[in-house]
Amino acid sequence: MKRNNTVLVVDGGGRGAVLVHKYSLSKHVGKLIAVPGNDLMKINCKKSLKIFPSLKTTSIKEIIEICKKEKVDLVDVAQDNAVEVGLTDELNKEGISAIGPTRLAGQIEWDKSWSRDFMKKNNISIPGYKIFSSKNEAKQYVSRNPNKKFFIKVSGLADGKGAIPAQNKEEALLAIDQMSKFGKAGENFIIEDWLEGEEFSTFAICDGETSQIIGSAQDHKRLNDGDLGPNTGGIGASSPPKVLNKNIYKQVVQIIKKTINGLAKEGRPYKGILYLGAILVNVKKIKVVMDKKTRIAVTGSLRNGVPTKNRELFGLKKVLGTPGIKIYGSRVTKSNGKFYVSAGRLFHLVAEGKTILEVREKAYKAMSQLYIEGNNLHYRTDIGWRDVEREKI
Repeated sequence: MKRNNTVLVVDGGGRGAVLVHKYSLSKHVGKLIAVPGNDLMKINCKKSLKIFPSLKTTSIKEIIEICKKEKVDLVDVAQDNAVEVGLTDELNKEGISAIGPTRLAGQIEWDKSWSRDFMKKNNISIPGYKIFSSKNEAKQYVSRNPNKKFFIKVSGLADGKGAIPAQNKEEALLAIDQMSKFGKAGENFIIEDWLEGEEFSTFAICDGETSQIIGSAQDHKRLNDGDLGPNTGGIGASSPPKVLNKNIYKQVVQIIKKTINGLAKEGRPYKGILYLGAILVNVKKIKVVMDKKTRIAVTGSLRNGVPTKNRELFGLKKVLGTPGIKIYGSRVTKSNGKFYVSAGRLFHLVAEGKTILEVREKAYKAMSQLYIEGNNLHYRTDIGWRDVEREKI
């Protein structure tokens, strides 16, 4: 691989910020571009970075024009909506190298109805589910099962907000009524049986035929401490999760294998990081080196109901100088040397170290130094709590 490659990352949030940071550490990368990108990406980036905040991840024509003008060597299609519109497919047609699932392969992420049917057909363990397009039929189904707990999920992409927990019939009926607020994404929706247990994520590099697991994490999707409040796209995480023992690991390997084989049989070879994300080729030649560090990510957001404009974020410069702490931004902008925030998940503070106890202390000490004008910073204070309890045993 040549040096001084130009890499374009298609993402505007925390995930994209991490990718930009890691690409900038490579000796093979000379220049970086992010669409749309954000101002905080520049903080951790060790190379030249150009962002296009006025564009969307689905701006196919404009992205292709940038690739040609900037002589881009590689495009990392990291964002889900870009996958859904087939950005990778269009880049390939133009002869531009891309990491990211094709639209057909990525349907396992952007279409939950299709994904559930695919998993059922390929004997992949999933909760009981039914797919609906009619609210009345969905309500009749819930009424026939008044004592069951459900998750009601939009079929399409909804920025992590399309999965609504319902612990009783009344909550399920309200959730069904909310499906229409998601627009096209909620035209079809799923009612799934509620499963009790711990969530964790595993990431595997795939080449369409084989795969290799490269890491795992435990997501914290509920908004508030104690796994309470509405579901989000993720409000923090810890890695590696201690719940992933050898027996569970073997099952995970089999699930990934069934998924890769099933997609290949349907003419949708999945090449890249499954859960769903970036695509890398020539996996068999890749050597994965794990650093064996423990990390947690604490997500900062604005409290509900707070106006979204002209809220200044204080303490960021001080925290950025703390060893073992990184901040990956999303909805943070910089103006005249000051940082300002808008709505949603604003940034992700990542602490690294040897043990879960060490990194939690480091992370929350750093978070305590951050302040949003009006005392409006919200974050969970119990990220990694399950593994903390296991550490004490």
